Amino acid sequence: MGQARSHVFAPLGDLGRAEAVTARLTDAISMGLLGDGEQLPSEAELAGQFGVATVTVREALVALRQQGLVATRRGRGGGSFVITPDQEAPASWQQRLRAVSLSELRDIGDHYLAVAGAAARLAAERSSPEDVERLWLATEDLRNAGAATNDQGSRGQARAERQFHLEVAAAAQSPRLTHQEIQLQGEQGGLLWLPQSGNGHAEHGAITEAIARQDGELARKLTEEHILEAVDRLVDMHLNLL
Repeated sequence: MGQARSHVFAPLGDLGRAEAVTARLTDAISMGLLGDGEQLPSEAELAGQFGVATVTVREALVALRQQGLVATRRGRGGGSFVITPDQEAPASWQQRLRAVSLSELRDIGDHYLAVAGAAARLAAERSSPEDVERLWLATEDLRNAGAATNDQGSRGQARAERQFHLEVAAAAQSPRLTHQEIQLQGEQGGLLWLPQSGNGHAEHGAITEAIARQDGELARKLTEEHILEAVDRLVDMHLNLL
């Protein structure tokens, strides 16, 4: 996941609670920034990276084990290992969609619009050639996921959407924007990207091209249009579920 992954273990600042560590790692696992079976750093290393006490990390790992997101092995070769949860069944996100109001959906979209649009503009100004290459790879991931027509393909598209926008935020070279992107995606579990359109790959390509050409205003405009279309699709789905 490139630079987006590096923000998983960034210091928490004043949020030195076990709940904050748990939330950060839960979001990273759900978004694929930490892969299934991957070994986490040691408790001492995590404490140093997050800027918290070792006991805080220990409490967070207990919570993650209770959620089934981490398994701990003892002895040689032991440690804490990521367990990626099974993908949600369609009924699960439909139930979650019913639980939010149309005004809440619009509010989520407004917040995401501000964060992602600003990130795209800054990425055009600050991204390195390596950042742009990661964006092209993330764009290709969406095209490959869209080639599948089953439920797994649909979930793959949603995941590719989330990963693309994480990479844009990371390319903006703004830790706060990246953390906002991770937080927004974590709050709704990627709900925004459940309804997929056939133009996602082309839209990602156009955004990446604008960033590569250092056209910040175009990158922002294209990103905002992309998100507004996603919000409109989500609202339509919400109305059809009523």
